[in-house]
Amino acid sequence: MAEATYSGLTGKVIVVTGAAGGIASAAVRLMARSGARLALVDRDPAALDTLGSELAESTAHRGWALDLTDDARLDEVIGQVMEHFGRIDVLINNAGLLIGGHFEDAPAARLRKLIDVNLYVPLRMCQLVVPVMRRQGSGHIINVFSSAGLLSVPGFAAYGATKSALFAFSRTLRRELRDSGIKVSAFCPGATRSPMTEAMTDAGGNPGGEAPHPVAKPAAALCRVIEHPKDIMVVSSRPLSQAIAMFLDRLFPRLLDGVW
Repeated sequence: MAEATYSGLTGKVIVVTGAAGGIASAAVRLMARSGARLALVDRDPAALDTLGSELAESTAHRGWALDLTDDARLDEVIGQVMEHFGRIDVLINNAGLLIGGHFEDAPAARLRKLIDVNLYVPLRMCQLVVPVMRRQGSGHIINVFSSAGLLSVPGFAAYGATKSALFAFSRTLRRELRDSGIKVSAFCPGATRSPMTEAMTDAGGNPGGEAPHPVAKPAAALCRVIEHPKDIMVVSSRPLSQAIAMFLDRLFPRLLDGVW
């Protein structure tokens, strides 16, 4: 059976950070088949080359390998994206770093890197891209966060803090840009079968009582939210259980103290 394509993506210039990993790489393949023009950014040049070779039939993509926390290099790359493609229709802030385990055991340098990658980088990307989208009169920013940003999951205090902050930022930025023609979505893929989820469980974390789902499901959902923007999209293998857990954690948090 042929995989679905998404006609609403045809011709769109889409910038994807962390493009070569997990959900993003699966989504990128769908975007390419749907006729999107892709600016792929990742810190791993080998993984980026591998992904690019799989998209060889499409000439409408280009990759940039860089450390996203390098401000000067990041500014330079956004300039190159504009020079190459001429516009940016969609920014997907997907790159992320995970620290699991007891908070007090996390090395200070690792904490700093976590905050830089998970929070500073998407904020800075938005600062660079919003002026471009304002000049165009349109655009769509999708910030990828996590169920750990909506649920207080032991073992992920620092990681959850960055994702919760990114969620709050997305909601506020959406209101700031309300009359600009720029849409802002918060995309929560939930637990997914990926190296990051394996690291999560190895560190003793619990993905909100959710069974990890195949990467294809959130990848397709990410394409759908580009076609039909939503303020927030949560992808879950157990949507009702996840919704109940989020509700209880916000209003009656002590009820979940015995679960986690």
